[in-house]
Amino acid sequence: MIFSILVALTLGLGILAGNADLLPWLGSEVGTYVLFALIFLVLFTAGGDRRTYEIVREQGVKLLWVPVAIILGNTAGLLVLAAVYDGLSVRQTLAVGSGYGYYTVASVFVQEMEGATLGAIALIANVLREVATLLLAPLVFRYLGGNACVAMGGATVSDSTLPIIAKACGKEIIPVAFVSGLLITIAVPFLLMAILG
Repeated sequence: MIFSILVALTLGLGILAGNADLLPWLGSEVGTYVLFALIFLVLFTAGGDRRTYEIVREQGVKLLWVPVAIILGNTAGLLVLAAVYDGLSVRQTLAVGSGYGYYTVASVFVQEMEGATLGAIALIANVLREVATLLLAPLVFRYLGGNACVAMGGATVSDSTLPIIAKACGKEIIPVAFVSGLLITIAVPFLLMAILG
């Protein structure tokens, strides 16, 4: 719980500092470099642990089942949502929810195909998915386990939420999270083309 509060405070302070232009000398690219450094450190830690290789060797092709299950479960949930919510069509609901946190691609793609309003909804939905993962990963892990954290993060677990997932779930989840996030990231444009194309 304390970890989630610290993450929320960090997010809030980061937003305030960015809006107030408190650190103009850092430039807009610094966030990208810090993210790369965090990913490097998480993967460095995982790479230095023999258990990581054992997990990959033991699971092998089974690592692919996690992203497949995430995509199927997400799609099923979106179909249920579309059935009970009148505001969007099935196609629009699937488009908004199939970004898996990859908001830079999903929002632009949805905006181009369906207009600015739905593009904005897709952006908000996918940003909220990432923020929810950052804030709730420890709680979700405690009650639902590591794979639920990976599912919650979607595409983001191979980059921005990987450090949080690793901290909340332990180093053992890193190979599963990274492979899952990477494959979902690759799948998002194809899924959106299939839905909206």
